Amino acid sequence: MSHRPNPKGLQVVEGLKAAMLEAVQRFFDEHLQTSPEAKAPIVADRPLQLATAALLIEMTRADREIKTDEIDAVTRAVERTLGLSAEQTLHLVRLAEEEVKVSGSFREFARLIDERYTLEQKRRIVLLLWKVAYADAVLAGHEEYLVRKIANLIHLPLADFAAAKIRARDEFR
Repeated sequence: MSHRPNPKGLQVVEGLKAAMLEAVQRFFDEHLQTSPEAKAPIVADRPLQLATAALLIEMTRADREIKTDEIDAVTRAVERTLGLSAEQTLHLVRLAEEEVKVSGSFREFARLIDERYTLEQKRRIVLLLWKVAYADAVLAGHEEYLVRKIANLIHLPLADFAAAKIRARDEFR
């Protein structure tokens, strides 16, 4: 007995994807018009900004306990790294939280970053992931595993992975 996909189910999924993409584009059009005096972001590409924020949100969920210190670290990282205002940051973090809930996997975000970030940008992302992991003063095994997994998915050399961990730990102290 073969299993055939349900055409109606596929149409619903495709419709949801299209609606989500429209919502993301509308959000960026309405809220993320970066001012000319804002500092240069790590990346100006909107889907990459969302992917970056989503990976940072994933980091807060790694130990199954989202803490205020971690959310604050994500907010600071998004605002400073992406060169956004406080309001733009809040909107992007909220959108990233929704995207993480809907996607169910960080692999798509990591794939996008792997394909389009430079090595230096990848180093910066892994450093930010480590900073979020250290934000609550406890480095849980799940957090370390997630940073390692993402670093592998974005093809960051092990030496850069280790250097980012040491730097984040030293900056936290």
